[in-house]
Amino acid sequence: MSYVHEDREFGQLVRIVARATGIAPALIENDYWVTHTLWALHQTGLEIWFKGGTSLSKGFGLIQRFSEDLDLMVEQGAVSGLPEVTSWTSTNKGPVAKRRAFYDALVATLAVPGVRIEQDAHWIDKQARGADYLAALPRHTAHRTGARHESLRSP
Repeated sequence: MSYVHEDREFGQLVRIVARATGIAPALIENDYWVTHTLWALHQTGLEIWFKGGTSLSKGFGLIQRFSEDLDLMVEQGAVSGLPEVTSWTSTNKGPVAKRRAFYDALVATLAVPGVRIEQDAHWIDKQARGADYLAALPRHTAHRTGARHESLRSP
């Protein structure tokens, strides 16, 4: 399967869409990567739910701004090989260790073609109630903030 971002003229396509819509090229490209990432996450078989006000507000047409990250809740779903989590809230050593193992293994499941994903070492919840994952995106346009990562948070 080939993807739009693999085309050598992808950057030009982003600029054409930007001119036609009046939206900054960096925002058009970012929206492409968010959409591509959501598609890829759906392909994994994980159970995924949107969290946060931005996702809900955009879904109901209450806001028009573009998101810089994906705020999601992720559970094992149909994916085999991930450690089983019996409790997402317990602060006992066993459940915390199981959640840590789940988050460590999850990074290999988060396969997004064209994107490198890693767990964010700067955001580690001591009780392992959630995790951030950074997605290094190849940029074809000048990004307005200079950032090259998007954040995916699991439960």
